[in-house]
Amino acid sequence: MPVLFALAVFSLCFLAPASLHAQLVKWVQRNPDPRSGHAMAYDSARAVTVRFGGVDGASINADTAEWTVGSWTQRDVAGPSARQSHAMAYDATRNVTVLFGGFNANVNTFNADTWELCSATITAQTAAQAVCPRHPATFTITAVGSNPFTYQWRKNAVAIDTAANPTAATTTLTLTRVGPADAASYDCIVSNRSGNVTSNPAELALGGPNCCAADFNADDTLDPDDLADFITSYFTIPSAPDSDFNADGTTDPNDLADYIAAFFSSPC
Repeated sequence: MPVLFALAVFSLCFLAPASLHAQLVKWVQRNPDPRSGHAMAYDSARAVTVRFGGVDGASINADTAEWTVGSWTQRDVAGPSARQSHAMAYDATRNVTVLFGGFNANVNTFNADTWELCSATITAQTAAQAVCPRHPATFTITAVGSNPFTYQWRKNAVAIDTAANPTAATTTLTLTRVGPADAASYDCIVSNRSGNVTSNPAELALGGPNCCAADFNADDTLDPDDLADFITSYFTIPSAPDSDFNADGTTDPNDLADYIAAFFSSPC
């Protein structure tokens, strides 16, 4: 047995580095913050280390801090009472940090409470975009944190009816056939147990250098089908919104004349 143990140690200490190729391991002191009896857990969804409580030499603390980009950042969040010698762990299935127990020497009390730190962070979202009329437009958002999330997309800060457009309650808002009324600012409210965060507004504009106004069915080809589809839409009662070709708010003979002129003179 001693021989086998010696061989195992030799392999670990001297042979392992060769299989790891080049590596550098080094302690670097950053942002000293005297503290003992605290607890920490790594939040893998947000890529931060969360610290709570502990003793700093003068008092027992009830503060929450997060380590990211080489420094501690204090978070102004309500939570557990001041304590030390408690335990924390990260629940990667639900993306929550769990805290249990601890001791408060100021009042000589052992704690038997459980807390969960929930979070919601928007990590990616669609920027402003320009879309050709009658083409689809999509806005997408990515959020990380404590599951589950709910989503509510808004147009000009007004909630979009999710019954009329179910995608307004998902990570991707889809507008199937955009028109003048869709040119607006869009954002999304992401909610979970911790509260809610709102994405930055993204503008949707109509038009662009490659748009073909007479491509009525938005198949990127100008052909007789476009003319037939417009006439069908124009004479449908009530007229479809797309029939307002000149976007003056009224479907009338001017729209028919303008479309026919565009169809026969369009370079696309």
